[in-house]
Amino acid sequence: MQKRSRYRQVRQLSVMVVGGLLVLAMTRATAAQETASGLVSRAESGNLNLPTLVGTRLDGLQAYRLLDMDMDQEGQIWVGSTRGRFLRYDPQTRLHRLIQIPGGETSSCSVCVGTKVYVLGQKYPRLRVYDRVAGRWQEYAYPTRGVDFWYATPTRDRRQLVMFNYGDRAVVFWDTETDTGSAVSYSLEGPPPGFGFLAEEGRAMYSVVSEWPYRLLKLVRLDMSAKRWSQEWAIPHSDDQIARIRPGEPDGEVLWMPHTMEGYLLAFHTGLRRWTDRMKIPGYGENFHFVGFSTRHAGLHYFSVSTFDGVEGRPHHFLNALLVFDLKTRQFDLLRLPSTGNDYHQVSYTLSAGGRLFCTGTNIRQADGSLVNGGVGDVIFWQSGRSATAKVDRP
Repeated sequence: MQKRSRYRQVRQLSVMVVGGLLVLAMTRATAAQETASGLVSRAESGNLNLPTLVGTRLDGLQAYRLLDMDMDQEGQIWVGSTRGRFLRYDPQTRLHRLIQIPGGETSSCSVCVGTKVYVLGQKYPRLRVYDRVAGRWQEYAYPTRGVDFWYATPTRDRRQLVMFNYGDRAVVFWDTETDTGSAVSYSLEGPPPGFGFLAEEGRAMYSVVSEWPYRLLKLVRLDMSAKRWSQEWAIPHSDDQIARIRPGEPDGEVLWMPHTMEGYLLAFHTGLRRWTDRMKIPGYGENFHFVGFSTRHAGLHYFSVSTFDGVEGRPHHFLNALLVFDLKTRQFDLLRLPSTGNDYHQVSYTLSAGGRLFCTGTNIRQADGSLVNGGVGDVIFWQSGRSATAKVDRP
């Protein structure tokens, strides 16, 4: 018997389409065809106050999917992409502009610092930097031999970028003022980490180490001042490996991360330096079989979720929905992003910036009705209303 979904069926609101202008020049702004498709999804508890997202179809753009993104000081969003280009998106006008990338390679990650946009290109041999005011590219050599950079994490003042190199078992500390870098080898056993998140007021960076296919092994800590890997903690697989916070122990920063292939959320207390919680994720194994890492926005964690090839017998694809976790109430919800007609826009990358939540999706519905993860389709950019001032107060 097929299991019933734990989530209510999404109510689709009325859709209004505004005709747009298609401009063929790659570097010119393109008018957006706006789809005012509001969306609200509630779990059976109905206790989470989720935002309504408005989607904008980006005319003239088809992609496998858009990749990691960042917002500059003026509130413009710069988005990585495949097929040798990346794009700028204006949340105010909902217009976008395609920009050709030197070398015609993928731009997996964009990071904004002042007037510069740093573009990581996976196996492209140099770091590309785009001056968004002058409209010029600059390229710099990496201080490593092997090159396979997917993600970068900026420090709080954005003076440095910490870039993760799969190709050389190293991280690169990149100085954004001098545009020079130094490499720090990954000194612990096992595969190297591929990304990280700042904690302890910028004193440390934590990374999850995994092996294919997404089996989590351990959490590792990078001391930012000493620039060395200092500690590691094995991923817990049972409640017996959890030491919950006891009365009288100090409050502190807690990192929440998915145990991707087991369907749990894990909590790590950076002050106590131990795992303190393990929560079963509702809907895992029914609605989705893979949970990616999250974007935190307005007290909620938004996780990308997907099917997983070999688990349910169908090809893998991301869902047209986000898993939402409330830190205070410890409840979950599923926020689905409906499309027009028979489209299915898989969602994988999200951003919280300028008081808004943003996410991108690509239509993977084929003519025969099937869903193909690697297909190329129309792109939609979703954004919430402002929950705070839109000023970007940072370097």
